[in-house]
Amino acid sequence: MEITTTDHGQLYGLEDPTIFLYYTRLSAYGIVPSSGQYIIVNIKSCGDAFVLLSASPNLVSEIFYEFGFGVSSGLIFSFRRKSGGSLNTYTEQSGHNLLNCIEYRPFWISWNSGDIRVGKGNAINSGRFYQWKDPNPISIEGVGIMSVHYGSTADWKFNNSGNIEANGRYTKCGDRADMQSVATWKVKHRFACTVKCNTHGNCIGYSYNNKTTDCVLIAGNQMIKSIDDNDWVFYIKCLEGAHRCIYCG
Repeated sequence: MEITTTDHGQLYGLEDPTIFLYYTRLSAYGIVPSSGQYIIVNIKSCGDAFVLLSASPNLVSEIFYEFGFGVSSGLIFSFRRKSGGSLNTYTEQSGHNLLNCIEYRPFWISWNSGDIRVGKGNAINSGRFYQWKDPNPISIEGVGIMSVHYGSTADWKFNNSGNIEANGRYTKCGDRADMQSVATWKVKHRFACTVKCNTHGNCIGYSYNNKTTDCVLIAGNQMIKSIDDNDWVFYIKCLEGAHRCIYCG
């Protein structure tokens, strides 16, 4: 999955109480917080790139962790925790030379039981350069990304294919999916559509026509979109656990 975020200008999160409104919600692309409580991201940017771990699946919450990569021309890493509009902790570290304009740099973030860790590379706990223990851990329900300052966009790469795993639960996500499909079937009932999606390696959900019994399997690694069509219903997988359904709002 590749995503580009545009420059949001001169935002200063320490003073803006609604900074979360500027973030791109990753659940719109089928990327939800891992049950292993970590995320791996590859970033290419000349400016500042930020990752938000939020207490809300749609990111609209004043309770979050925020991670800044390449702040101040790529040199500084920043971390802050906010709760109810109050800044609980803020940290800056310099000298990391984190981001690059022409190549992707991999990073990982983990938050298991409030043990906040950040490092370079694609291997969790390898190359760690920041750690902080939260005495009152936030339950993470949503992830967001953002780029700011000096006209810079950011390119992001995520590998979320491993998250598309059936656990038997789906949630309604609108009428008909307006997304790329991987297969179309004629089935006898909607349950058969569920079974076909469960057994397909790249199915994130399906559209089912109540009149024609057509079943359209929807591919992962794309933005979640639906259109109004009363004959159809769009169901999407709950990923990595019963409480990890993709937020469709």
